[in-house]
Amino acid sequence: ITHPISMAHGDFVATKLHPFIQNKFRARRGAENVCVMGSSLGGQASLQLVLRYPEVFGGAACLSPCFQPGTIAAVVANLVAGTANNDVKGGGVGGTAGAASATTTSTSHGTNDGTIDAIRKSSGKTSNNVLKENQNRLQKSSTGKKINVNTLHSKMIYIDNGGDVEDTRVPVFEALDHFTLNERWWNPGYWWLDTSLQPMIDAMRWTLDQAGVNYTYEKFPGGRHNERAWAQRIHRPLLA
Repeated sequence: ITHPISMAHGDFVATKLHPFIQNKFRARRGAENVCVMGSSLGGQASLQLVLRYPEVFGGAACLSPCFQPGTIAAVVANLVAGTANNDVKGGGVGGTAGAASATTTSTSHGTNDGTIDAIRKSSGKTSNNVLKENQNRLQKSSTGKKINVNTLHSKMIYIDNGGDVEDTRVPVFEALDHFTLNERWWNPGYWWLDTSLQPMIDAMRWTLDQAGVNYTYEKFPGGRHNERAWAQRIHRPLLA
């Protein structure tokens, strides 16, 4: 989240692209009416946009997100910093849980010095180390305190991924991936990627659960890591 390229991307989307869209088209104002969506690293970038610009973006849809320990650390810092401020009132939206999806509620706080410190300290650490170090902070911050409207407790969050699930495996080759009407006929689908991303997705979900954040998670057994797979389920976050 503090990488120069990541920050440049966030600045462009929030301060250049978003205002252009608002001025060019008839769009509702206010963060509650603005969400971002991305896949793979774009899924991680979408959540980072909500963390850095909570006053601009009210939600993030993360399809097959490539979450990194630094982003999880930023989420932890966001939640701890937000609930620590008892002077700011706020609240979350109730959620439901099911076999295919789990819903939880959120609020969001902009990147501050505490967030930056947490991210830097997480460098070179595994997701398990990051989560263990912050478990007590999350539990304490989510108990009996008012929720800052700038934390993830006030945001809409959608996460999904495909990958191997029990007897359902991602095929190494999928012929339909290669039927296109342009020169990009070669689309291997990276059959292993969504499966390999599962541990960090689980770590992010664990972090959100510990803080009582509402979110929607859906698993698509056998789903590949490519545009065709995402196109087949892009309606899910739009209807969530």
